[in-house]
Amino acid sequence: MVLDNVSANTTRVLDSITKSMVESERSVEVLSSFVPSSSFSEDSSVWYFFYKDLQTNIGLLESKNYQDATPHFFSYNYVQKYFLRSNTHSFNVYEEKALSSWLSTPEGIIPCAWQDVILNDSHCYIYVLKKGDFYLGVLLSARSILDKFVRSSSEETEFVLIGRDNAYLITTPKSEITPEMYDSIFQGDERIIVNKNNATIQSFPTKYGFTIKTVTPSIVSAKELLVNKAPLIILLSGIIIFIFYFLTLKKCVKPLLLLQYAFFRVSAGDLSFRMRENMFTNEYNEVAKAFNTMVREIKDLRLNYYEEKLLQQKAENRFLRAISYPHFLLNNLNLINNFAYENNEKGIHDVVLNLSKYLRYFITADFEKHTLRNDVESAKSYLNLNSLAYPGKLRYSFDVDESLLDLFFPPLIISTIVENCIKHGLVSDTVLDIAISLKKTNDNGKEVLLFTCSNSGPTFPEDIVSSINNREMSGNITTHIGLASIKSTLNSQYSDHVIFRLDNTDTGVKVTIQLDFDVLKENHENTAIR
Repeated sequence: MVLDNVSANTTRVLDSITKSMVESERSVEVLSSFVPSSSFSEDSSVWYFFYKDLQTNIGLLESKNYQDATPHFFSYNYVQKYFLRSNTHSFNVYEEKALSSWLSTPEGIIPCAWQDVILNDSHCYIYVLKKGDFYLGVLLSARSILDKFVRSSSEETEFVLIGRDNAYLITTPKSEITPEMYDSIFQGDERIIVNKNNATIQSFPTKYGFTIKTVTPSIVSAKELLVNKAPLIILLSGIIIFIFYFLTLKKCVKPLLLLQYAFFRVSAGDLSFRMRENMFTNEYNEVAKAFNTMVREIKDLRLNYYEEKLLQQKAENRFLRAISYPHFLLNNLNLINNFAYENNEKGIHDVVLNLSKYLRYFITADFEKHTLRNDVESAKSYLNLNSLAYPGKLRYSFDVDESLLDLFFPPLIISTIVENCIKHGLVSDTVLDIAISLKKTNDNGKEVLLFTCSNSGPTFPEDIVSSINNREMSGNITTHIGLASIKSTLNSQYSDHVIFRLDNTDTGVKVTIQLDFDVLKENHENTAIR
């Protein structure tokens, strides 16, 4: 009876481990679908989001519940020689070093097959495949497999793991199997002596080459005693369980449920919620007081953060106006003077009209209630003024979705980009073409607002392009302050939901803003309420 139970339990656990290894193979193959077959581009905008997605998928695989026999997934770039670590798990330094050394000898790697590998004197089973610059795989230690059997067994049974072709034998650290018993186990004996007691050996081979053997002692007296006293034990156990349940419910479960509800309310944005104090134990009261203090401080910090953020954005807005306004105004007054001298009444009319529109926007732009329409109209006025100032030297076009123009958006973004296009693109002996596009489009199933401004002027130095496009933009940029300020404003307003890029193209320069449309719409609704 005992041996039958051990056999059934071992078979069940072995099936679970086999299923886990099969699922791990499929997971590695799915993981490979996220890896391009070719080498990575040096463009950080390409590999940054790929690395982020790959790390997320590795983390998701590692967080799956494989009970005690936990597979460790890895992604190793054999060209750059580094591991791509997830946020949930990483190998320790010695495991990484040993695994990296093994992966650096590709002649010993058999793709798409579980291999028996020794890492740091420990036997491991590794399934690996190669894709692009990466080795993607999963590692399962023989020790963790053995521990799973031990934890799942309620009998006084020893478990040993025999390697392929009887290459090695592994036991648990607390095992009573001694080296002197190894020969009997390897030879397939059915019985051995463990601690002066007869023990029966059962064997369970696997499709992956290793074999699990159980060593079950023939001790039944204690079990017979339990059988005779079973009714009394069951009755006493029921009473103890009832008392324990009642005390646990009163002293632990209810306070924890109240605390869980409190955190739920706060995570939902309700910073006015407070926990009731003096309800249960002193420990609960201390937790409730600490929670209420924490929520009050979070509320104060949140208010201070929004105020500082608003002040910073307004300061950047004023800075953009300050560096652009005087020089631009003087240039256009000189233009009006020249038209007056030439008796060009229409030119004077056009300059004054567009200048007044532009200056009205420049002076009265409201950061909190500013819309895309304001910025687009300002950009048009600015382009009209420069067309008058440089006749025959400037051509421009607008491709704008009118349904987007009433959405709230930070001021001086589009107009500053247009100013930079003219400032750095207008050359005396060529015609400058500027194309502006503002549309709602789809990016990987997500709606985004896409703004582009392209010109046919000279390209930017690569160090400036790299600095502007760097995710952690350098804080000591002393040139192209307008573009740096735009990126800072967008990042402050929309965080990780916006992409701002400056690119040199075959025909000139292109500026791109890509913004999550749902975030823009939510910001619009919140601003409208205020």
